[in-house]
Amino acid sequence: MRILAAALALLLAPAALGAPATLEQAVRNPEWIGPRPHAPYWADDDQSLWFERTWEGCEERSLHQVLLPDGEELLVPDEERGAADSSGGAWDAPHRRKAWVREGDLFVKNLDTLRTDQLTRTAEQESAPLWLLDGRLAFRRGGRLLARDLSSGLEEELAELRFENEPGTDDDEPSWLAAENERLLEHLRERRDSDDEKATRAAERRRADP
Repeated sequence: MRILAAALALLLAPAALGAPATLEQAVRNPEWIGPRPHAPYWADDDQSLWFERTWEGCEERSLHQVLLPDGEELLVPDEERGAADSSGGAWDAPHRRKAWVREGDLFVKNLDTLRTDQLTRTAEQESAPLWLLDGRLAFRRGGRLLARDLSSGLEEELAELRFENEPGTDDDEPSWLAAENERLLEHLRERRDSDDEKATRAAERRRADP
C-alpha cells in the first residue's frame, strides 16, 4: 500500500505543479502537492487508479480516478460514486466476478460484460460476501448466513448464528457493566447529530446507485 501511495503521489505531482516530483520529495512531505491522496486502489480492470482526498474544513472525502498511462485525474461527482469500482471485495475463482458491500447492500460486477448488479436493497445489513465452490455467493445478513444462486435468484439459509447464555447462568448485569453501558450511550447521543447528517448523505448516494 505504501508503494502504491508513493507511486500515486509521483503520478499526480506533474499535473498539480507542472514539474516532475522526486520520490524523496513525495515521501518527505506529500502535502506539497496538495491534499494528500488517501486509500489508493487499482481499478477492477487495472487500467486506472482510484483514491480519495481530504479537503480542509470538510469531513467528507472526495473520490478521484487517475487514468493510465497519461495520469489524467478526474473528480467523481457524488451522484456517480455508485458506479465507481470498490476497494476490496471478493473475487470468484476465475477472477471474473467481484462481490462487495456498499452502504449495507450487496453488489456484483461481471468483468467480462462490465455490468454491475445490485443484489439487495434491504433494511438489514449484508456483509462478508464469499464465493462458494458451486458458484453461489454466500453472505451474512444479520445473524444469518445465506447463499444466493445468481442465475435463479434463489436464496438459501445456510446457518443462523445465535449468542445465548449457558443454562443456569446469571442474566443480571454487573453494576460496573451497567455504568459502562450508560457512558457509551451518552457518547453515542453526543455523536447522533453528526451521524444523522452522514447517514443522510449516504442515503442520497444509495438512491443514486444504478
